[in-house]
Amino acid sequence: MPSQTHLLNRAYQLIETSQLTDAELVLEALILDSPQNLEPWKAYICLCNSPEDLSWLKERIILTREIRAIDKCELLISCDIALRDLQEIARPYVQIWVDTEDHDEMEDPQESRIIFELLEEYQYIDTPVMPAVHKSSPQKTAYSFPDFGLGLLAIFFIAVRFLVLGYYSGVPLLILLLFGFAQWLDESSKSK
Repeated sequence: MPSQTHLLNRAYQLIETSQLTDAELVLEALILDSPQNLEPWKAYICLCNSPEDLSWLKERIILTREIRAIDKCELLISCDIALRDLQEIARPYVQIWVDTEDHDEMEDPQESRIIFELLEEYQYIDTPVMPAVHKSSPQKTAYSFPDFGLGLLAIFFIAVRFLVLGYYSGVPLLILLLFGFAQWLDESSKSK
């Protein structure tokens, strides 16, 4: 197999001659052979000509484990720059050709092109916007499971401990536990 630098130079030649499919195949082989090498990735970024291609390549860069984190950041930044450049190219523009007095001699199109950036139109509201006033209504505090459920569990263990030790004060705690459990079930059914 030829060296990677030779294949990379061949891929750049194919890109320059607009043989993008062949260049993509060469770059794909280089990336599969050594994914940690940044040069084929950068050439692949130059090959992308749509935002969808760049987003696909960004995902592929992120998912490739062989690339170091710092190199991933560099490649992702390069993808973002290429995406920004693609979006600037895609902006609509208006071409105005300037005719000279003699219609046979046209000026160079590159020198006579004027680019206008089209702006969106915004409609402004004539009436002032009043801020929304929120009225606070008194609400019943609903206890969540970690607060109320853990409290009931603690009461249960204390009541059982008292009963095991022979203290009759565990009985009122069990009654309190039953009422608290009923209230907890009622609150949880209302919140759903």
